[in-house]
Amino acid sequence: MHDIDKQLQEQVNNLDRTEKSAAELERKIQEHKEEFMKKEKKQTTGRDKYRAYKKEQNSF
Repeated sequence: MHDIDKQLQEQVNNLDRTEKSAAELERKIQEHKEEFMKKEKKQTTGRDKYRAYKKEQNSF
């Protein structure tokens, strides 16, 4: 009976570690996603400004 309790406790500990790892990965993914979105927004803004500039230059 003691061996079964020990095995169950090990499984619970493994599940806890797995849940913590999954939560950490989700947090990192979210951070990278936010960073990517910021960069994408900056790129888009710069691209739009450049297009407006070129359009203005071509109108002369």
